[in-house]
Amino acid sequence: MADTEKECDNDNNNNNLDEEQQQQQEHKSQTTTDDDYNSINNQEEYNTLPPDLLKISQDIDQYIFNLWSSRDVVDSKPPDVPICVEQFAVLLEETVDDYDRRSGKWSLMRDDEAAAASFLQSAERLSKLSKSLSHFSSEYKYAFSISRVGGVLQRAMAHLEEEFKSCLEDYKSLQVCREGDEHETGSNGEIVSENNEECVLLNLKKLAKAMKFGAYEAECWHAYFASRQAAVEESLHRLGFERRSAEEVQKMGWDCLEREIVAWLRTFKYCSAELLTAEKKLSAAIFEDYPSMSDSIVNDLSRFTLAHLLDFSNAVAAVTTSTPDKLYKFLDMYEALRDLLPTMSALLRPEFMEHLKAEAMLTCCRLAEMAIGIIQELESTISSDPTKNPVPGRGVHPVTRTIVNAVERACCYRDTLEQVFLEHQRIVQTAATPPEETGAAEPLSPFGQQIARVMELLNANLEAKSKHYKDPSLSLIFMMNNGRYVMQKVRGSEGMSAVLTSAWVRRNSAELQQYHKNYQRETWGRLLQCLATEGLTTGSNGKVNKPVLKERFKSFNSVFDDIVKAQSSWVISDEQLQSELRVSICNMVVPAYRSFLARFSQTFTPGRQTEKYVKYQGEDLEKYIDELFDGSAAAGKKK
Repeated sequence: MADTEKECDNDNNNNNLDEEQQQQQEHKSQTTTDDDYNSINNQEEYNTLPPDLLKISQDIDQYIFNLWSSRDVVDSKPPDVPICVEQFAVLLEETVDDYDRRSGKWSLMRDDEAAAASFLQSAERLSKLSKSLSHFSSEYKYAFSISRVGGVLQRAMAHLEEEFKSCLEDYKSLQVCREGDEHETGSNGEIVSENNEECVLLNLKKLAKAMKFGAYEAECWHAYFASRQAAVEESLHRLGFERRSAEEVQKMGWDCLEREIVAWLRTFKYCSAELLTAEKKLSAAIFEDYPSMSDSIVNDLSRFTLAHLLDFSNAVAAVTTSTPDKLYKFLDMYEALRDLLPTMSALLRPEFMEHLKAEAMLTCCRLAEMAIGIIQELESTISSDPTKNPVPGRGVHPVTRTIVNAVERACCYRDTLEQVFLEHQRIVQTAATPPEETGAAEPLSPFGQQIARVMELLNANLEAKSKHYKDPSLSLIFMMNNGRYVMQKVRGSEGMSAVLTSAWVRRNSAELQQYHKNYQRETWGRLLQCLATEGLTTGSNGKVNKPVLKERFKSFNSVFDDIVKAQSSWVISDEQLQSELRVSICNMVVPAYRSFLARFSQTFTPGRQTEKYVKYQGEDLEKYIDELFDGSAAAGKKK
C-alpha cells in the first residue's frame, strides 16, 4: 500500500509539472504573438509615408536642432531616431530615381526651376542631417541611420554633379557662340543672350555651393577643371594653335613652322590679355563663397595652359638651323615671353609663377643666343661671297641687298636686340677684353658695334669686287650704286639710323660723295683735257694753230663717243643718283664745250670743214648725257 501511495504522489507531481510547462508554453506563445503584432504595426507605420514633404522637412529640421542641442548638455542622452528620417530618405531617393529615369537632354536646373530649388533645399537638409548624425557615430542605435542617410546623400550629390557638368556644357556652348559672334542659337537651341549666361552662372553657383556643403568638393573641383580645361583647349584650337611634340616641331619645314609660330604668338597674347583673365573672373563668380577653391582651379588651369605654350617655345628654341629669315619670328617669341608672362602673376601661385618664369627665361636665353648667332652669321655670309663675282650691269650686288635688308629688319627690333647684345656682352666680357673702340663721335651700343662691323665688312667686300672691273669709271659706278642703296636704306629706316648713329651716316655720305667726284675726274676730266687751250695759239699775235685745233676736236669727238658708247649700257638704279650724275656731268662738260666752241669754231671754213670737226653742239651733248645710265645701248647711237 505504501508503494501504491508513492506511485500516486509521483503521478500528481508529474501532472503538476505538465500543467506548469503548458502554462509557460502558452505564455510564450502569447508573448510571441504580441511581438509579431507590434513589429508588423511598426513596419506598416514605416511603409505608410505621408505625401507632405514640407511636414517631413520641418520634422527633420527639428530633429537636427535636437541633435545639436543634446551636444551642448552634459551627460545628455541623444534623442532616438524618429521615423521621419527614413521617410525623408525614401522621398529623396525616389526623387533621384525619377530624375535618373529622364532621358535626352532634360536637365533639372534648366527645365524645372521650382523642382530644382526644392531638390537643392532637400540636398542641403540631407547634408546637415548627415553631419549631425555623424557626431554620434559611436552610438550603436545611429549606425543604420548614418549609413542610410549617407547612401542617399551620395546619390543626391552624384545627380548634382551630373547637373553641374550639364550646366558647364551649356555655358561652354553659349561662350562659343559669343566668341564666334553667333547670335542665333546655342547647342540646345536656346537663344544666345546675356540673360541665358547669367541664368547658367547662377545655377552653377547654386550647384557648387550644394556640392561643397555636401562634402563633394573634390568632385566639384574636378568636374569644373575638366570642363574648363576642355573649353580652353577648344579656344586655343580656334586660334590655330595645336599641341605639338618637340619631335614634330623639329621635323617641320620652315613655312609650316612659321605658321605655327604665328598661331602661337596670337594664342599666347590672347591667353595673357583675355582668356585666362576671363577664366579667373568666371571661377570667382561661381565659387564666390570659396575663394581658395577658385584660386586653386585658376592656378592649375593657367599652369596647364601655359605649360603647353612653353613646351612649344622650348621646341622652337631648340631648332638647329637658323637663317636670317627666321630671326624675326624668334624675336617675336622672345618679346612675347619677356613682356607677357609677368602679367600673369595674378593667375598663379608664387611658387608656380617662379617655376614658369625660370622656364621662360631659359627659353628666352636660347632664343637670344639664336638671334645673336644669326646676326653674327651675316659676317660669314659676306665673307663667303667671292670677291671675283661682280654683278652684271654694274648695279646693286645681290649680297648688298641680302645683308642690308637683313640689317634693316633686324633694326626694327633694335630695343630687343640692344638688350640681347648687352646681356651677351656682360656674360662674355672679361677684364682682359675691354670694350671695342669704334672711334665714333657717338659711342655705339654692343648691337650697334655688331651692325657696324657687318656694314664695314660689306663695304670692304664691295671694294674688292669693284677692283675686278677693268674700267676704273665702272668700278666707281658700281661703288656708287651699292653705296647709294645702303644710304637710302639707312636714311629710310629709323631703326638703322638710330643703331648706326648720325656720325656713321655722315662718314658714309662723305665716302659716297668722294666716289662721285672720283668718277667725274676719272671719266669726264679726261674729256675736258681735249678742250685745253694750251698750245692752240702761236706767236705774239695769238694765231690759232689750225692742225692742233683739228686734233683737239677730233680727240673730243672720239673720247665722247667712247664714253657714250660704253656708259650707255651702264645702270644706275637709283633715279635720284642717276639724275644727280647727269646734271653734274652737264654742268661740268657743256659750258666748257660751248665756250671752247664759241672761241675756236670760226677758225674752220664754213661748210664741210666745220661739219667734219665740229660734230656736236651743246644741245647734242646734253641730249646724249641725259640718256646715260639707263642700261640702253640705243643711247649710244648717233643721230
